Amino acid sequence: MDASQDPEVTAAPAIAPGADVDPRAAVGPGTRVWHLAQVREDAVVGADCVVGRGAYLGPGVRVGDRCKIQNHALVYEPAVLEDGAFVGPAAVLTNDLHPRAVNPDGTLKQPHDWEAVGVVVRAGASVGARAVCVAPVVVGRWALVAAGAVVTRDVPDHALVAGVPARRVGWVGRAGERLVPDGPGRWRCPVSGDAYLEDAAGLRATTPADDAGHPRTTVPRRARPRPPDRPHGTGTETADLAARVRALLTAADGPAAGETLPVSDRPMFGGVSFFLGEAMIASARGSGDLLVRVASDRHDELADRPGAAPSRMGGRTMGRGWLTVESAAVAADEDLAAWLLLAREGAPDRRPSR
Repeated sequence: MDASQDPEVTAAPAIAPGADVDPRAAVGPGTRVWHLAQVREDAVVGADCVVGRGAYLGPGVRVGDRCKIQNHALVYEPAVLEDGAFVGPAAVLTNDLHPRAVNPDGTLKQPHDWEAVGVVVRAGASVGARAVCVAPVVVGRWALVAAGAVVTRDVPDHALVAGVPARRVGWVGRAGERLVPDGPGRWRCPVSGDAYLEDAAGLRATTPADDAGHPRTTVPRRARPRPPDRPHGTGTETADLAARVRALLTAADGPAAGETLPVSDRPMFGGVSFFLGEAMIASARGSGDLLVRVASDRHDELADRPGAAPSRMGGRTMGRGWLTVESAAVAADEDLAAWLLLAREGAPDRRPSR
């Protein structure tokens, strides 16, 4: 059914007095266009969208239903945003691969002097704040471009990309959460429980045939939004690495004894990361390995210890000071405590959260 006929989408578009919407543009029912936004001629915006303050939609841009284009985002023609796409604050979708103000003879370039190329953001995909997509590229369905990334090549469905230039550093599900391992070539969303299969073509949702004979996942489910930080010092004993790290960091005589900064933890990197104030010092990964941040001047020395190595993420070595310690090397609590003490001493920013 067409969105304009959907009984849940019946309100007329709401266009702020300070917005500049060309009369030749089409804005769907239920869509809100905020102050100082500009929607150029022949642009088409679907139903139930949000176009934020100061956002720009170029001539002929196509926006599907239920999209969000946040404040000061710039979407240049001939970009296409499919249903449910998200473009974050100050993100830019370019349209000129070889930008020049003038021709080789010095004359000002006119529209017929260059060919506009567009960015396509597929259904459900998100482009983070201040990210730049350099056309022509396609951001795949349900993919996530991290804030500040520069995308110069197509992004696969469900890929999490970050950096300059953007590289894949993980997978995300429809809920936007980073997927966690669930067996060889298999991934699962920690929020929805949805299962995915990775193959040569990329990532896709599993089918009943894929699940036949596969045991039910042991990946813990968690609700959204994230629950508040767990109370510390409860003495709860579990077999997983995260629980052991938490118990040691909150013990009266543990590696964080006498620490004045608050100890907290939250799910990250497919595991649980631990913080002193604002500084992340360790992460218990879903693989059972321990990620620790040590003093950079001791990086090489500590990387030579048994079971330790420079950390890698997305196929690239992380900066100095980040080490991965194999699960076998922290199987004993005294070994784990020793690494956590090194991580505490290596915290680069020990200011408390404000």
